[in-house]
Amino acid sequence: MAFVRGDIMKKVLALFLCLALCLATLPISARAESGEDVSLPQHTIDRIDAYVQREMARGKIPGLSIAIVRGDQLVYSAGYGLARDGGEAVTADTPFILGSISKAFTALAVRQLVNQGKLQYSAKVIDYLPWFTTADKGQSDQITVLDLVNHTSGFSTASGNGRYMGDTYTQEELVRMMNDVVLDRPVGASEEYSNLNYLVLGQIIETVSGMSYADYIQTNIFDPLDMKHSYTNEPAAQADGLAAGHRIVYGYPLQTHIPFPDGNLAHGFLISSANDVAKFMSLYLTNGYYGKESLVPINVLMPVDPLRPIAAGEPFYDVYWKPADVTLGYYGHGGATVNYRTDFIVSQSSRYGVVVLSNVMGDFFTPVVDASTISAGITLLLAGRMEPKAQPIEISSSGWTVLITGGVFVLFALLRLVFTRRFLAGIRKGGWRKGLRIGLMVLFDLLLPLTVIIGLPLRLHVSLIYALQAIPEQAITLELGTALLLATGILKLCLLLREHRRKNKTA
Repeated sequence: MAFVRGDIMKKVLALFLCLALCLATLPISARAESGEDVSLPQHTIDRIDAYVQREMARGKIPGLSIAIVRGDQLVYSAGYGLARDGGEAVTADTPFILGSISKAFTALAVRQLVNQGKLQYSAKVIDYLPWFTTADKGQSDQITVLDLVNHTSGFSTASGNGRYMGDTYTQEELVRMMNDVVLDRPVGASEEYSNLNYLVLGQIIETVSGMSYADYIQTNIFDPLDMKHSYTNEPAAQADGLAAGHRIVYGYPLQTHIPFPDGNLAHGFLISSANDVAKFMSLYLTNGYYGKESLVPINVLMPVDPLRPIAAGEPFYDVYWKPADVTLGYYGHGGATVNYRTDFIVSQSSRYGVVVLSNVMGDFFTPVVDASTISAGITLLLAGRMEPKAQPIEISSSGWTVLITGGVFVLFALLRLVFTRRFLAGIRKGGWRKGLRIGLMVLFDLLLPLTVIIGLPLRLHVSLIYALQAIPEQAITLELGTALLLATGILKLCLLLREHRRKNKTA
């Protein structure tokens, strides 16, 4: 009997240990931070689903995923639409390119290194990158790590947007190429959002950690958070079903792909899923803890007390994020590449975090319906309020600009081709008419298209094929008009040579 009782006890103990192990390894969706029931009522879930689907239809969004956390618990996640044209459905585990949400991961990496004593917010950039300089070395030598984090370095938004450089350059090469960048204000004077700040931070992380930026993020953030659908390179993400990006082209979502710019990971090209970003969001609702591990040790620069919402008077970027909705106590970060739009926000007061990832970008319509507007609507529904009223969708001012300027350019090129006969007539008349016709031919039919074909790629460091993939709305009319002008120029050159030969024969 004693033997039987002991055997039973061993089985019970083994069962208990197995159950404990299972509970310990459950994702955040199955464990609440205080044991309270934080699940969403079904009617709230139904309202969120209906709202998301309504907005996707209005915004012509092909695929989208969302996740909602409360504290350390995932309370809801879902996928909507398709990951690619004619392909599989989006799920909450489908990877998306994050855009500038990547900056929040970079800021976390910086904080980790500060807490390890490997990095100081007050140190100058040149303390870690002695070769770093801009067009004004005297100014750039004064930029600190905290200036980069808070966007008070003096770099402009425009200078940051001009540093995509396709997939040609590494992160270090891009930072070294900043020697021609002009600061648009004194260092520390005021805030202006710029990708350049986080590009430089990525290089600093590599230098002080002794690891590549990609390896650091994988080892110190993705792995500890058990982010199994998050990536620092495109091939691995594609093997896991990376959602294909789309661009709104003349009002319709066109699936596009641009070469993946590995050198730009730190400011805009990390890849993750809604469920994985949910784990990241939970850090800022649980004092920096994921399970028993702290990834965000609290120090004097903690951007907000974990128990209160961000205030309107606090800094623009406040170490991690810009305020999203001060009224409801949310703060967070949006992201955008040429064919993805994302957003995540958290609220210390309500304890909620919301992430929305979508595989489309474009501002052809107004009001713009995208990940940021959808996340804002979800926060209203979580607060028991009504979702924003659907406003009529119209072509935006930028959409009209693309249509009108593109149409005028193509029409101009067509007219140049159609009126080729007038060119020939002017040549035969001789005198000032001949000089005028030749001058206009050289200017509009040769120099202008050659400037577009050769000059723009050299200036922007991208090919016309890249432009056609990245910004097809603008590139289609530009390249069509350019082709027509160049064809006109070649035709006129042939006519000019033929006329010259004809005159020689008659002479």
